[in-house]
Amino acid sequence: MRKALILSVVVACKQPAEPPPQATEAEIAEARKAIVRVHQLAEQYKLQKRRCPSLADLIDAGMLQSPEVDRWGSELSVSCSSDGAVEVVSLGPDKAAGTDDDISSHQTPTSPMK
Repeated sequence: MRKALILSVVVACKQPAEPPPQATEAEIAEARKAIVRVHQLAEQYKLQKRRCPSLADLIDAGMLQSPEVDRWGSELSVSCSSDGAVEVVSLGPDKAAGTDDDISSHQTPTSPMK
């Protein structure tokens, strides 16, 4: 019995992790539409207020009714680089920042995900 218990623990530890969810082309297209919309609003806000907005800023300014969420239920993020370029990002289906499935306003529709 002891050998069986040890063997089952070893087998359980060696099972591969579940692969991250994969996005379909339709889901990516839907996320890109939301990203483009928020990016345009963020650029407009930046021109008017001369600073980089957050989603909360866009809501407070009446440009959005509520936080924009992607197809997978995560809020889009808005940031600006030191040169002032606005970037809007969806976390993608894995809902984790900085992973290969993130979708950014800096990507062209034909470019691979970061």
